[in-house]
Amino acid sequence: MDATTLKELLAWLMSAPGAGAVAYWLIGVIPALEALAAEPKRYVALALTAACAVGAWALSAGIGLVPMPEPTVAAWLDAVVGVILVAIIGNQALHARRVLSKRVK
Repeated sequence: MDATTLKELLAWLMSAPGAGAVAYWLIGVIPALEALAAEPKRYVALALTAACAVGAWALSAGIGLVPMPEPTVAAWLDAVVGVILVAIIGNQALHARRVLSKRVK
């Protein structure tokens, strides 16, 4: 895998569609997660989306594809919370558009 492909893959994993797709794929292939009721499954999906996005961001920062935050707790918290919010809010907007809008008809 070349650097451009890795950079694009990590950028996709940090985004709402990428992190959410991985989260829902994991839920679909892990029987214990798939068997959960709707409400707990939603929270698991949110946690997996956040973990995937933060993991991709941390790897990207670690290998120099994105800038490291300043060496302060506040800067790191800002960066991590920002990555989580972008992934989760974007994913929830996509879910509302694609899934929930079909239920309202």
